[in-house]
Amino acid sequence: MKTLRCLLFCSMLTLSGWCEPATSLHDAAEAGDLKQVTTLLAEHPEWLDVEDEEGETAMMEAAEEGHLEVVQLLLEKGAAINHQDADGETALMEAAQNDKLDCVQLLIRRGASLGTLDRDARSVSERTTNPKVLELLRARGAH
Repeated sequence: MKTLRCLLFCSMLTLSGWCEPATSLHDAAEAGDLKQVTTLLAEHPEWLDVEDEEGETAMMEAAEEGHLEVVQLLLEKGAAINHQDADGETALMEAAQNDKLDCVQLLIRRGASLGTLDRDARSVSERTTNPKVLELLRARGAH
């Protein structure tokens, strides 16, 4: 429900030509700017799980780029760990396919689902060719 409210809020702001949540928080997370992410969430905690136009959250952006401290902060703030974007991808899938082993480890430790499939019915282990990431995923029960 919180995500829906934020999406509606963002939609209204977009109509007025301003959509801060889907840009500044996502940009800061993607850049690994821990200080900016911390500041933005302190000012706007409702932005935590706001989706961009592709359904991605700030945590997905950070995981994709391997920004471990940002992912950890977002998880501590209560970010939805198993959120799926428009393609059915999760933060764990983003981290795995981009060979971000530290983020993969953190997300698994924090309870990320290993059984989620994307919209093409691909699992997290089918999204990486990195032997270390694949070994970790399989050791934890991913197929």
